[in-house]
Amino acid sequence: MAMESRVDRACASICSFDGNDIGSGTYNLYLYTEDVPATVKLLIELENSGGISHGLRIGVAKYTDTHHNDWTYQAVYPATLKAFDLIYKPASGRSHAPKI
Repeated sequence: MAMESRVDRACASICSFDGNDIGSGTYNLYLYTEDVPATVKLLIELENSGGISHGLRIGVAKYTDTHHNDWTYQAVYPATLKAFDLIYKPASGRSHAPKI
């Protein structure tokens, strides 16, 4: 849970940590933010400084209804990420890369 604490502390006033989900070869952290670009920049800096594991993938929920009951994810980082999902099946069968 040390990584969650580092992310939570780093978020300060621009985002809030809401929990995690571990399984199916992924480790997902859930954040709320009003400033997506600043939050993405903060997470990339945290990854580059060794505060979180390398291999970070970031997706942003795009709600499809006014009640926020249904959404899709837009891939935002890394730039080469074509699609974002909560479950990935890596070629090795294992993945420790955090997804936020």
